[in-house]
Amino acid sequence: MPERISQFSVRKRNARLLLASTVALYVVVFSVLSIARYNTYHAATFDLGIMSQVTWNTAQGRLFETSIDRATNTDLIGSYLGNHVRPILLLLAPFYRLWPDPRLFLIVQSLALGLGALPLYWIAREQTKDRQASFIVAVCYLAYPALGFLNLVDFHPIALSVPLLLLAYWALEEERTPLFWISVVLALATKEELVVPIGAWGLVNLLRPERRRLGLGLLGLSALWAGLSFGLIIPHYNEGKAYRFWELWSHLPFLPSEAASEGGTAQQIGGGSAMTIALFLIHLFLPLGFLPFLGHASLAVALPSLVYLLLGKRPALHSVGYQYPAVLIPWFFLAVVEGLRRLRRGLHSAKGARLYRIGLAFLVIGTIGTNIPLNPLYLYAQEGIFGRDPYHDQIETAMELIPAEAGVATINRFGPQLANRRVLVSLEYPSPFRLDHVKMADYVLLDLVDCRLVPAKDKRAKYGKMIEEILKVGQYRVAYWEEDRIVLLERRRSTAETAQRRIDAVSDYVNRLVEEGRPCWP
Repeated sequence: MPERISQFSVRKRNARLLLASTVALYVVVFSVLSIARYNTYHAATFDLGIMSQVTWNTAQGRLFETSIDRATNTDLIGSYLGNHVRPILLLLAPFYRLWPDPRLFLIVQSLALGLGALPLYWIAREQTKDRQASFIVAVCYLAYPALGFLNLVDFHPIALSVPLLLLAYWALEEERTPLFWISVVLALATKEELVVPIGAWGLVNLLRPERRRLGLGLLGLSALWAGLSFGLIIPHYNEGKAYRFWELWSHLPFLPSEAASEGGTAQQIGGGSAMTIALFLIHLFLPLGFLPFLGHASLAVALPSLVYLLLGKRPALHSVGYQYPAVLIPWFFLAVVEGLRRLRRGLHSAKGARLYRIGLAFLVIGTIGTNIPLNPLYLYAQEGIFGRDPYHDQIETAMELIPAEAGVATINRFGPQLANRRVLVSLEYPSPFRLDHVKMADYVLLDLVDCRLVPAKDKRAKYGKMIEEILKVGQYRVAYWEEDRIVLLERRRSTAETAQRRIDAVSDYVNRLVEEGRPCWP
């Protein structure tokens, strides 16, 4: 008997070590690659830049102040609370004050998403009584394509809700009430959108007599936060206007659409085709071996969030390549665990044992099979996202000429490196372009070729027109321009004829790009 106990302890220790090593590998790989994406100027102002500026301002005592995504507002400087309600940034601000660098967020995000495998493993181990199956579930979580894309596509506080909700579920099952409510509140603090799954979780718990009080508590908390966010905080900081992202669902008869002609959002949206939506659902469920359909309770929690993503007009809402599936990921994996628990009930029979093994096989094969065409690391590497562009040194040279306190207007992919300042204006995204806001910048940094994000059918012509408007303002001179690609404009300090000639040269080059129909990338 002592020998058997010793063997069990060794296996248990080895299982813990293997899981910890797998999580550590995930965290290191995704941290390194996320930082490589940032270092090579492939990250974006939306959303790594805006999160960095908001947190930097908050760390300086200017709570939630931002100058980004203000194209629909009168003043350039305003509050991020007019867009989204994410008080969890208050908890990150002290760390950002110690290390004011966007790479902090990339590490925190990778660490948080990687650690989410631990409560998921604990939940699966308790519900299936199968340590090996629990490890398989945790590894499939770490290899889930939607999770990988969420980790790599900049930093979004909603990503932190994934491990927080898994921790909340585990705390609920273990009757650790304080930890449960802390986790739920922190998850709500990642984005106002979380009121939907939290409210749905409350409804699901109402159906269980022993948890009706819990269900009422979740519903009440969700309703309170929704009322504060959408009815009070956002309108107060958005010049009295409603939540601007209602426009994404303005075609639905029961939602407001007053932002339709005011926000940049309206310029970027488009309906999802049946094929796009079908692929989205396949990309969500195939890696999971379709096991979530056996976990009815958790799937029911995810269903309202899935519905509003499918109904939204922005194409990115129907793709696993962005941050939007974050509201689905924890519930889908909890549904996988519930499905395995249901299959395991039949283990007393040969048929039941076979079905359980088939379920696990579907999960493994689905994860491996989907990662062949849809692995985020491979796809990003294929696009050159982790490597330096040929003109990398030009970008660095131009940025070194910009003083730390100077206001800057720039394109989307240069914003993260310039975010720690009060004035940062994003040019081509989102639309519309605000020339009056650009005039407040001391410097304008442009890639004259890159027009991928311009919201227009003829991107090159629209981008050329935008640059022409900036050049014709008459208050900038060319501070840096080499090899016809990266140009830095500085607020004009003289009216010398040579300065105007360089401006004219840039203008002529931009017009030539339009006439030639130069591709936006590379």
